[in-house]
Amino acid sequence: MNPAIRPAGIIIVAFLLASLPAAAQVYSNSGVALDASATVEQIEAAITAIGAREGLEAETRIKAVEQLRDAQAQVQKRLSAESATAEFAVAMISAPAETEVLRTALDNAPPAEATTESLGIDDEIALVELERRLTRETADVAAVQSRLEDLEAKIEIELGKPSQAREQIYQLRKGRAELGAIIDEPPVPGESRVLADARKFAALLRRDAQSAETSRLEQAILSYTVRLDLLKAQRDSVARSQVQGRQRVGLLRAIVNERRQFAAIVTQQGAMAAEQAAADKHRIVRNLAETNASLTRELPGIAADIERETGKLNQIAGAASDIERRLARS
Repeated sequence: MNPAIRPAGIIIVAFLLASLPAAAQVYSNSGVALDASATVEQIEAAITAIGAREGLEAETRIKAVEQLRDAQAQVQKRLSAESATAEFAVAMISAPAETEVLRTALDNAPPAEATTESLGIDDEIALVELERRLTRETADVAAVQSRLEDLEAKIEIELGKPSQAREQIYQLRKGRAELGAIIDEPPVPGESRVLADARKFAALLRRDAQSAETSRLEQAILSYTVRLDLLKAQRDSVARSQVQGRQRVGLLRAIVNERRQFAAIVTQQGAMAAEQAAADKHRIVRNLAETNASLTRELPGIAADIERETGKLNQIAGAASDIERRLARS
């Protein structure tokens, strides 16, 4: 027996090739051999063989191809389940170590609150640069908030998974027994050999896929605690980052607003000085200076309005982002 053949058993499905190019070998009583280790590509070759076979009733051909398409889907499901099972096995080892690193960092004293020194801000930095930094920091805080909400949602989902997994395992084991009966049942009178073999082959691969899914669920239960602990540690770490980010944003916003108010006052004072200097000038010059002074007197109020509206816009943007995240998860 070929050692590469999986122990679940062997089923050979022979699909006769009635017409092939002259250079290809033609099989009369055997064709594309498929067993439990068949790949998607090998099953596709069998589908091609059925399509090329002459003398096969159309209904039989359609049903046989449907069974083989299902078999291809079962191969993909089995491979996906096996990959997830391997990831859970790795998590059993890696998750505790990652959790310990995060918890150690969280147990350390948190960094001091943000200051102008820690942010590298001095009087030489222009207002426009401070505004750019405030925009970036605000966006970063929004991203951290999104990450925090995602982690909280994952934790909530994980809390109910063990009981769900146990129920799924029970149902899968019942299904495997039913598939075993299909595989072992005698031929149905009058059923084409091609269709019978395709049906049993699909049942075999479906059973293997369910076995792989059962293993995945069992490994998920075994690794549940360590994976949940890691999610909680990640959530707590992100929550701390959120607090720190909000501190930076608050400080930057206060500095930006102060700079805006200061710039408005300086501009207003300059306009008043220009108005006084133009007192003995030509009427046109005096009118321009008076108009300029009148406009600049409104700047402090405008700066305060900008501060209020910026706060409102940030709230609206945050609410919009929250709605988008909720819709994405629904």
